[in-house]
Amino acid sequence: MARVRTADELQRASQVLEYELGMLGSLSALLDSDTMKNAAAQNALVESFGIHTRVLHGFFFGDKRQPSDVVAGDFFDDPEEWRRLCPAQTETLRRACRMASKQIAHFTEERLNLTEEDKAWPFHDIVRDLSDALMAFLGSRGIHREGSKWRVV
Repeated sequence: MARVRTADELQRASQVLEYELGMLGSLSALLDSDTMKNAAAQNALVESFGIHTRVLHGFFFGDKRQPSDVVAGDFFDDPEEWRRLCPAQTETLRRACRMASKQIAHFTEERLNLTEEDKAWPFHDIVRDLSDALMAFLGSRGIHREGSKWRVV
Protein backbone atom coordinates (compact mmCIF):
# COMPACT_ATOMS: atom_id res chain seq x y z
CA MET A 1 0.00 0.00 0.00
CA ALA A 2 1.27 3.47 -0.88
CA ARG A 3 2.37 5.81 1.87
CA VAL A 4 -0.04 8.65 2.57
CA ARG A 5 1.64 12.03 2.21
CA THR A 6 1.38 14.63 4.93
CA ALA A 7 -0.21 18.03 4.36
CA ASP A 8 3.27 19.59 4.51
CA GLU A 9 4.58 17.19 1.85
CA LEU A 10 1.61 17.96 -0.38
CA GLN A 11 2.13 21.69 0.10
CA ARG A 12 5.78 21.38 -0.96
CA ALA A 13 4.75 19.13 -3.86
CA SER A 14 2.29 21.78 -5.00
CA GLN A 15 5.15 24.30 -5.11
CA VAL A 16 7.13 21.96 -7.37
CA LEU A 17 4.03 21.53 -9.52
CA GLU A 18 3.78 25.33 -9.80
CA TYR A 19 7.42 25.44 -10.94
CA GLU A 20 6.87 22.72 -13.56
CA LEU A 21 3.77 24.43 -14.92
CA GLY A 22 5.51 27.80 -14.99
CA MET A 23 8.47 26.39 -16.85
CA LEU A 24 6.25 24.66 -19.39
CA GLY A 25 4.32 27.85 -20.05
CA SER A 26 7.44 30.03 -20.26
CA LEU A 27 9.22 27.61 -22.57
CA SER A 28 6.18 27.33 -24.81
CA ALA A 29 6.05 31.12 -25.12
CA LEU A 30 9.78 31.32 -25.88
CA LEU A 31 9.53 28.58 -28.48
CA ASP A 32 6.55 30.31 -30.04
CA SER A 33 8.53 33.49 -30.59
CA ASP A 34 11.03 33.96 -33.38
CA THR A 35 13.56 35.62 -31.10
CA MET A 36 15.78 32.55 -30.72
CA LYS A 37 18.23 32.45 -33.61
CA ASN A 38 20.95 30.35 -31.97
CA ALA A 39 20.42 26.68 -32.88
CA ALA A 40 22.00 25.35 -29.67
CA ALA A 41 19.85 27.61 -27.51
CA GLN A 42 16.75 26.64 -29.50
CA ASN A 43 17.57 22.96 -29.02
CA ALA A 44 18.10 23.53 -25.29
CA LEU A 45 14.66 25.14 -25.04
CA VAL A 46 13.05 22.22 -26.91
CA GLU A 47 14.84 19.69 -24.70
CA SER A 48 13.81 21.53 -21.55
CA PHE A 49 10.22 21.68 -22.80
CA GLY A 50 10.35 17.92 -23.41
CA ILE A 51 11.63 17.16 -19.93
CA HIS A 52 9.03 19.38 -18.22
CA THR A 53 6.34 17.76 -20.39
CA ARG A 54 7.54 14.35 -19.26
CA VAL A 55 7.51 15.39 -15.59
CA LEU A 56 3.97 16.77 -15.80
CA HIS A 57 2.77 13.78 -17.82
CA GLY A 58 4.12 11.51 -15.09
CA PHE A 59 2.42 13.59 -12.40
CA PHE A 60 -1.00 13.62 -14.04
CA PHE A 61 -1.07 10.28 -15.85
CA GLY A 62 1.66 8.17 -14.28
CA ASP A 63 1.65 5.43 -11.74
CA LYS A 64 4.06 5.39 -8.85
CA ARG A 65 7.05 3.50 -10.17
CA GLN A 66 9.09 4.39 -7.10
CA PRO A 67 7.80 5.14 -3.58
CA SER A 68 9.31 8.62 -3.84
CA ASP A 69 7.35 9.49 -7.03
CA VAL A 70 4.73 12.20 -6.49
CA VAL A 71 1.59 11.82 -8.59
CA ALA A 72 -1.76 13.62 -8.69
CA GLY A 73 -3.43 10.72 -6.90
CA ASP A 74 -1.35 11.54 -3.81
CA PHE A 75 -3.60 14.56 -3.27
CA PHE A 76 -6.67 12.36 -2.78
CA ASP A 77 -7.74 10.18 0.12
CA ASP A 78 -8.53 7.57 -2.51
CA PRO A 79 -6.04 7.78 -5.43
CA GLU A 80 -8.62 6.08 -7.64
CA GLU A 81 -10.72 9.23 -7.39
CA TRP A 82 -8.11 11.03 -9.50
CA ARG A 83 -8.20 8.24 -12.07
CA ARG A 84 -11.95 8.80 -12.42
CA LEU A 85 -11.58 12.61 -12.70
CA CYS A 86 -8.52 12.72 -14.93
CA PRO A 87 -9.22 13.35 -18.60
CA ALA A 88 -8.22 10.63 -21.02
CA GLN A 89 -4.60 10.77 -22.05
CA THR A 90 -4.30 12.02 -25.61
CA GLU A 91 -2.16 10.54 -28.35
CA THR A 92 -0.33 13.88 -28.45
CA LEU A 93 0.76 13.43 -24.83
CA ARG A 94 1.68 9.78 -25.33
CA ARG A 95 3.82 10.77 -28.32
CA ALA A 96 5.40 13.69 -26.44
CA CYS A 97 6.42 11.37 -23.62
CA ARG A 98 7.94 8.91 -26.08
CA MET A 99 9.75 11.78 -27.79
CA ALA A 100 11.14 13.04 -24.47
CA SER A 101 12.35 9.56 -23.61
CA LYS A 102 13.65 8.45 -26.98
CA GLN A 103 14.91 11.76 -28.39
CA ILE A 104 16.13 13.59 -25.29
CA ALA A 105 16.63 11.45 -22.19
CA HIS A 106 18.18 8.39 -23.86
CA PHE A 107 20.55 7.77 -26.76
CA THR A 108 18.43 5.36 -28.76
CA GLU A 109 18.52 3.81 -32.21
CA GLU A 110 15.31 5.69 -32.94
CA ARG A 111 17.30 8.94 -32.95
CA LEU A 112 19.48 7.76 -35.81
CA ASN A 113 16.82 8.01 -38.52
CA LEU A 114 14.53 10.81 -37.36
CA THR A 115 13.02 13.08 -39.97
CA GLU A 116 12.31 16.75 -39.34
CA GLU A 117 8.65 15.79 -38.97
CA ASP A 118 9.58 13.22 -36.30
CA LYS A 119 11.45 15.94 -34.39
CA ALA A 120 8.59 18.46 -34.46
CA TRP A 121 7.05 19.15 -31.08
CA PRO A 122 3.39 20.26 -31.12
CA PHE A 123 3.95 22.73 -28.27
CA HIS A 124 0.48 24.26 -28.27
CA ASP A 125 -1.27 20.88 -28.34
CA ILE A 126 0.88 19.55 -25.50
CA VAL A 127 0.22 22.61 -23.34
CA ARG A 128 -3.52 22.40 -24.13
CA ASP A 129 -3.73 18.72 -23.20
CA LEU A 130 -1.74 19.16 -19.98
CA SER A 131 -3.92 22.19 -19.18
CA ASP A 132 -7.00 19.99 -19.46
CA ALA A 133 -5.50 17.65 -16.85
CA LEU A 134 -4.55 20.62 -14.67
CA MET A 135 -8.08 22.05 -14.84
CA ALA A 136 -9.54 18.68 -13.81
CA PHE A 137 -7.05 18.55 -10.94
CA LEU A 138 -7.72 22.12 -9.77
CA GLY A 139 -11.47 21.57 -10.05
CA SER A 140 -11.22 18.57 -7.77
CA ARG A 141 -9.96 18.33 -4.23
CA GLY A 142 -6.38 18.90 -5.37
CA ILE A 143 -4.79 22.29 -5.02
CA HIS A 144 -6.03 25.82 -5.47
CA ARG A 145 -4.08 28.91 -6.35
CA GLU A 146 -4.30 31.91 -4.04
CA GLY A 147 -2.32 34.90 -5.23
CA SER A 148 1.17 33.60 -5.87
CA LYS A 149 0.77 30.67 -3.46
CA TRP A 150 -0.76 27.24 -3.83
CA ARG A 151 -2.67 25.68 -1.01
CA VAL A 152 -3.65 22.09 -0.54
CA VAL A 153 -7.29 21.47 0.27
